[in-house]
Amino acid sequence: MKKGISLLRKLQYEELSKIKIDGKVLDLGGDRRSGYHELIAGDHQISVVNINKECEVDLNFNIEQAFPIGDGTYDAILCLNVLEHIFNYQNVLNEGFRVLKRGGKFIGATPFLFNVHGSPDDYFRYTKSALEKMFKQAGFNDIVIRELGSGVFSALFQLKYGFYRFNFIRNLAMRFHVMLDQILINKILKSIRPSHHLSAKKLPLGYFFIASKQ
Repeated sequence: MKKGISLLRKLQYEELSKIKIDGKVLDLGGDRRSGYHELIAGDHQISVVNINKECEVDLNFNIEQAFPIGDGTYDAILCLNVLEHIFNYQNVLNEGFRVLKRGGKFIGATPFLFNVHGSPDDYFRYTKSALEKMFKQAGFNDIVIRELGSGVFSALFQLKYGFYRFNFIRNLAMRFHVMLDQILINKILKSIRPSHHLSAKKLPLGYFFIASKQ
């Protein structure tokens, strides 16, 4: 695991590494310094949008307002850990739908069980049901939303993330908590009580989503 990356971010990056995108990509609220662009396969050109010019942006505008971009311009949109920082979140999805080509995909992630982290503000935590409704309202279909995490112990670890001062201790603790989920929650407890509420389905660290414009 890359130094200083949270368990949630690690899981998000694992999902991104499974993605292949060709064509023009718009990264909403992105940052070239984060290094996640290199994880995505395909022949693509990524344009970064951010209100903060220090993020090595290609386009500088507020995504809570109308995008200064023509209809059907992009083949895909990235939106990684951004929606929770946007008060007018529906505008992001509506405008994202508009600037996507038909067949384009809106790909991203958002936290759920995660500490408040202003950038500069932190407004929301979304459930899977809320995300599905938000994407449908914007016009998307073929919506896939996956829970991230392994269960209650990974959730406890993430909430204690800042407690671990040194990275090697943090990494050991992460592996231990994930192992507890895999053995105690997803094997033993699941066999005893299949409908228990301690799995990632009920206690997700966050969600990874892909929504298509048909």
